Amino acid sequence: MIKAVLQAIPTYTISVFKLPKKLCHEINMLYSRFWWGKQQEGKCIHWRKWEKLGEMKGKGGLGFRDLEIFNMALLAKQGWRFIKSPNSLAARIFKDKYYKYSSFLDASLGSKPSLIWRSIWNARALVKEGIRWRVGDGSKIKIWGSKWLPSPSSFSIQSPVSVLQVDAKVEELIDKQKGEWNEERIRAIFIQNEADQILSIPLSRGFAQDKVIWGPSKKGEFTVSSAYFLQKEIFRMRDGECSREVQMDER
Repeated sequence: MIKAVLQAIPTYTISVFKLPKKLCHEINMLYSRFWWGKQQEGKCIHWRKWEKLGEMKGKGGLGFRDLEIFNMALLAKQGWRFIKSPNSLAARIFKDKYYKYSSFLDASLGSKPSLIWRSIWNARALVKEGIRWRVGDGSKIKIWGSKWLPSPSSFSIQSPVSVLQVDAKVEELIDKQKGEWNEERIRAIFIQNEADQILSIPLSRGFAQDKVIWGPSKKGEFTVSSAYFLQKEIFRMRDGECSREVQMDER
């Protein structure tokens, strides 16, 4: 009843609007009271925290969704659509109004934004955390700042900027005449570990365009489930809890 009906009711609303944190907490408490039941005098004992009930069944929970986290995952889906389908009607309207000369990831909130744009804009942090780049011709990927390395720690370059400009693109590391990485330049710029990682990335013979993929998903496609667990991990890291097991279980 909770999963199929109660938690499904606000789905349409929270997919386009960011609910206040206090309201999300109150709704979660309504779910919790419904689960534990209600005695005649109006009081009931909550034998376990709602956060614990929201854990996966394999970790001792019941898999109930946290409304605030689910809200951010659904909003992130809208932002992902702006990136992957820039020619869609909604993406074109929002781009023309709010980020005409930049990308969604670099967009500013703007003055007097609509509630929908403010809500989706707030989900950019989650989109940025999960986004990865698959190297093609390297013309769209920034060497420093973009997540394009295969390393599971940060997925981005940690070596200090040298030789090239801070906004240099990955294409400057590729010898396009030979169709391979410029190993001499790479080893002169990056530490050994990162240089080895870069050289291990395969290059397409036809130098296809760089592709944006969703890192937390095995297939590289955005799913609300993977975004939910990623946002949950972000909250746990913020609160100082260990979250490595959550990510491993989800994958």
